[in-house]
Amino acid sequence: MKLSNQTSKQADCTTDTFIAERFVKTKNTEFVLSLDGNCLIYILKGNVKISFSFYKQEQLPERHFFLLPIHNSCYFQVDEDDTTILCFHLPCELISLIATKYQYKKIPDNFASKILKSSEVLDGFFDRMDIFLKDGLKNNEFFKLKFSELIYLLNAYYPLKDLQAFFNPILNRDSLFVNAVRKNIQQANSVKELAELLHYSTSGLEKRFKKVFGVPAGKWITEERAKNIYNEIRCTKKTFSEIAFEYGFYSPSHFYSFCKTHFGDIPGKIRKRL
Repeated sequence: MKLSNQTSKQADCTTDTFIAERFVKTKNTEFVLSLDGNCLIYILKGNVKISFSFYKQEQLPERHFFLLPIHNSCYFQVDEDDTTILCFHLPCELISLIATKYQYKKIPDNFASKILKSSEVLDGFFDRMDIFLKDGLKNNEFFKLKFSELIYLLNAYYPLKDLQAFFNPILNRDSLFVNAVRKNIQQANSVKELAELLHYSTSGLEKRFKKVFGVPAGKWITEERAKNIYNEIRCTKKTFSEIAFEYGFYSPSHFYSFCKTHFGDIPGKIRKRL
């Protein structure tokens, strides 16, 4: 993947980053969004292939939208000229509002549940948002109000079960804890390191982690690292030494052994195959 076109934006509860963005891309463009926040991404015009987590090159037609949970990188392949993508960083207060409306459930993890097709009413909403962004309107408070309107429209025009599945990736029994974990996970290679970053004792983090995520912290950390590393191998042109260094491997052999264990092959063969 050509990362000369890479776009990297960060937004969280403590930054002043503008919370709505508009991207227009030409045919055959490949780029990545690395977003330190929960984001709603809407394909206004054109068809794209997206890859994130373990989802590889899923086709996303125009007038569809999906949620990208905090601390995920999404890789785009653009199939048409003038493809227009809108990206909205969901503010913390909106996440809290969503959490009060929908209860976290253990549901099957599949790509179809993560996307929604826009309705005629939603098309009109996103068309107006596109006009605001094209006209250079940049006021976070205004866009926060519009996001609240979006939630209202979703509740009015979509079945509860569809919204439950759609929002599930950013919901949990403790969304603030989940966001803190995801925000710091890239800097932590072990449960002990994550506990230090979150100001927990190791045993305290293990106990709360199991309660909130339903799995041991060490298992979850390993699985999240595996997802991100797999994406780096298949979707970037970084050298394997660069990837190994960024993810805290102390030697190439350790990195190769990790790939063999989790992906069934060494990184060179994985990249060549994909």
